[in-house]
Amino acid sequence: MDAKIKEGKLKELLDFEFEESKNTYFREIKYPVLLVVDKKTRYMVVKTPFGEAAFMEAHKDKFQDLIDADMVEFVKGEFDR
Repeated sequence: MDAKIKEGKLKELLDFEFEESKNTYFREIKYPVLLVVDKKTRYMVVKTPFGEAAFMEAHKDKFQDLIDADMVEFVKGEFDR
């Protein structure tokens, strides 16, 4: 499943140690791994030097604080049946 920030909650990411760039919000998990949220789509991905993580529900521990704050919704992804 894919992770997505709920509508109207993007600006609140700044309260969770995210930094803002032109098209994204991002937070370093552990160098060089980043948690990135696209501003247009609100989709969240874990980016590593090897690419993006495919299954976000397997990485819930990386953004549990956002889940606890009720900011994340899970949607069917490309690889889900």
